[in-house]
Amino acid sequence: MLIGQPLLSDGEFDALQAVLQTRSNGTRRPRRPTSGEVCPAPTGVRSDWLEQYTLDCYRRATGKGAPATREDLLRDRVRVTVAKGRRGGGPERSRGPEASRLTFTIEGRAPQSG
Repeated sequence: MLIGQPLLSDGEFDALQAVLQTRSNGTRRPRRPTSGEVCPAPTGVRSDWLEQYTLDCYRRATGKGAPATREDLLRDRVRVTVAKGRRGGGPERSRGPEASRLTFTIEGRAPQSG
């Protein structure tokens, strides 16, 4: 509920709203550009890489010769933890994460030797 006269007429308000809507982030200042290179690979490629890494580690840890399914991974509570990397990046980022930053664990059962 407004008390008193409005500060802007309907036309002025609509004009102001139109200007604000054309800005990508409303009244906020634009974000600072990033200093690193942008990875050219789509997210699907990176998630496929991580899924393949997880399946390979699971097969090695369990000694399974048969292909593992997502149900196997969920049942055994498989986790892959990614440690924080350095800021920025370079051309090597498009090859996928550094495997040294990844930790693979099976929480549901003890892995079989093999």
